[in-house]
Amino acid sequence: MVQQTTQPQQPKTSQQAEQEQKNSKLLMGIMVGALAGGALALIDSTTRTRVKQGTSNAKNTITQIASDVKEDPSGTKSQVLERVQDTSRILREAVNDLRSIYEKATGDIAGKVNEVQEDSKEAIAATKEAGEQLQEVGDKVKEAKEELVTENDAENQENKNQSVNP
Repeated sequence: MVQQTTQPQQPKTSQQAEQEQKNSKLLMGIMVGALAGGALALIDSTTRTRVKQGTSNAKNTITQIASDVKEDPSGTKSQVLERVQDTSRILREAVNDLRSIYEKATGDIAGKVNEVQEDSKEAIAATKEAGEQLQEVGDKVKEAKEELVTENDAENQENKNQSVNP
């Protein structure tokens, strides 16, 4: 005969009691909300029809599976295992395909980013060169202007001297 030992329960603290009460209120609120939402959803006739059909389909599927398991438990087990293995294989292939697509896309993007960087560097260099050339042209124009002003001043001075000394 096995002797059961019961440990005396420690009295709950008021904090534990409050927490349990909050948890039970939360659970009750969730249940009431779910029931209210379900009731509101079932007001619509198309939703009711879908729920009935879905429930009926689920019941038929479960009944069929139970019947298959009763008739041939090992066969059903092997079918389920085979489906799981096939699904696993397909998922592995899909993951590998996604990985290769990702790698290709990131490689393509990285290549394009490098191209854009090189093109940007070339454009910046060309812009700097054009700016330097414009500066040179501006300096030459300024020099030409100063030359004209100097010549013009010299002519004006000479004309003044001639008009004063006829």
